[in-house]
Amino acid sequence: MVGSSGRQQWEAGGGDDAYRLLPLVATIGAVSFLDRITPFLWLVVAVCTIGLASEVVGIAQQIPVQRGIDAHTVRLPGTFVELDKEGKFHDDKHIVSYAYADRGFRTPLRGLPGNPDVGAKVCVEIDATRPENMRPCDTLGGLGDSLAGLGWGSAFLLPALLALWSRNDFDFGWSIDWRGEYRRPERPHPSTLRRKPTRRDRKRARKAEREAEDELFGR
Repeated sequence: MVGSSGRQQWEAGGGDDAYRLLPLVATIGAVSFLDRITPFLWLVVAVCTIGLASEVVGIAQQIPVQRGIDAHTVRLPGTFVELDKEGKFHDDKHIVSYAYADRGFRTPLRGLPGNPDVGAKVCVEIDATRPENMRPCDTLGGLGDSLAGLGWGSAFLLPALLALWSRNDFDFGWSIDWRGEYRRPERPHPSTLRRKPTRRDRKRARKAEREAEDELFGR
């Protein structure tokens, strides 16, 4: 009974209006959240764009290297001798040493299958005509690393672009109507437009008016 009375008093004080405002409050909260993270989204777009561009360059460089290894493949035992960590914004370099034709080589790789410890033995494939070109056995080498980086960069870039597009950054920020919401109205057909009456039109109108008067008054 007390609860029912309290409910009636709450409704009398404008409780229903508060219920009606809940969707509006939720919408305002969502918009303000997007506004708050917009600088971060643009940072993600910038970083991902730079990263994707570097991966595309890496793919272009690695394609001829991998073709050479496929054409003149020689398998050798190698040793993972060093892990070079360059920083947060660079991939770690896995230095692998191997010997071929009485020459020693140390080649950096972005990654090794299975993440072996330093000092572990690894199988490598080289290009017999250019022994400095090397990759881990049964992998795509640097080409596979660049393709993986391209996929990860796209996975972060697309959601950021969709979030910016949803808040109309592309429509108002760049003055480009991506969604076609502000199209110029189509020009009406000339037959539907009213033109200025000519002298012949006025003459025909006067003649029709006289004929109507003659018929009305029986002249």
